[in-house]
Order: sequence, then C-alpha cells, then structure tokens
Amino acid sequence: MLIKPASPGRTTKMRLLRQLPLAIPLLLAALQPPLAYAEERDEALLTAVYLYNFAQFTTWPTPFQTLHLCSLGTDQVTEVLPHLEGRTLRGSELAITPLTPEEPLDHCQMLYIATSEEAQLADRLLRLQQQPTLTISQISGFAAQGGIIELHRQQKRIRFIINLQQARSVGLEVSATLLRLATQVILEKRVILEKSEKEPQEP
Repeated sequence: MLIKPASPGRTTKMRLLRQLPLAIPLLLAALQPPLAYAEERDEALLTAVYLYNFAQFTTWPTPFQTLHLCSLGTDQVTEVLPHLEGRTLRGSELAITPLTPEEPLDHCQMLYIATSEEAQLADRLLRLQQQPTLTISQISGFAAQGGIIELHRQQKRIRFIINLQQARSVGLEVSATLLRLATQVILEKRVILEKSEKEPQEP
C-alpha cells in the first residue's frame, strides 16, 4: 500500500523527515508532489528523503554499524542533510559528514556531491576509485561520467538515473525495486532501460 503526503507543503515534508523510520517501506515515487507546488527548500528536503531511501534499497559488500553519508561542496541539499543525523537504517545509525576536498573519503558509504563541485567532478570521482561508495548528485551527466545515481527533473518531478555498471563494479547491489523506478539504467556503458516522459513511474 502506498501512502502519499496529504499536501505538497513544507509541513508535510518536514513531517516525512521526522518520521523517516515509518517512511522506509514507501516506494520513492509516492513521496513526490509536483515541484511546481514546492519551494526550493522543500525540494531539497524531499531530495534528502530520496537519499535516505536510496540507502534502504542498496546493499554494501561489508556490514557497518554506522552509515556515513558524506557530502562534498554546498547546495540546498547539503544545507538540509543534518536533518537525517542520528536516524537508523536497518540497524545502523546514520551519520552526516560534510567534507572538504582534501579530506579522505574511505569511510563514506554514501557520498552526495553538490552542484558546486561540477567543475571538479572528474577529480572527485577519481578519488573514489574502486571504493564501495554510493555516489549521488544532481549534476547533469553525473551517471554518464561514472557516478551511480543522478537526480534530475522530469515533468516537474524528481527522477533519477542509475549507473548499474558502476554500482556493481564497486561491489554495491541495487534492488530491483529501485531499478524499476529509475528513468534510465546504464549497464556496460549502454542504457538498458529508459522510460518516456509520459510513462507512469509508479508500479
């Protein structure tokens, strides 16, 4: 059963953030009102919920007690990520860790790369090499350049592209549920799934 927000206002999204343990079973498509009705900060809060749910649908090669969601750069999403601090995810505590470009990334299970890092994106991804880190960004072309999940807008809604080849190459498993919700899935440098703008996103 899908439970949708009662209204597209900021209060609803803040309630989602406070009740994230209850929101986990929800499919991502059910968590998004049209962006035309949301302020930019509301969109950032909703994006934070997406990041939290991406973790729910990802399996790492080794277990951990603390899931480190790191961030590089600044944008409106990095400003609201602290709302997720201390949440639990499948028994692990979520730690939000803003980083400078000089700091190591080897402890990050997830890395959000802000739009301010677009010019340095290739360098940021190169630093990760074969590290099992779920990389996420709103930078255009992120997935094609070796990022794992690229967030974008389609029909005034938040959608995402998954580079499954990159995820598998670093030992991450992405659930079939998440793959079905993606607008594109990239495997072996080819798009193996692409949804039209008119195709429904909900199963």
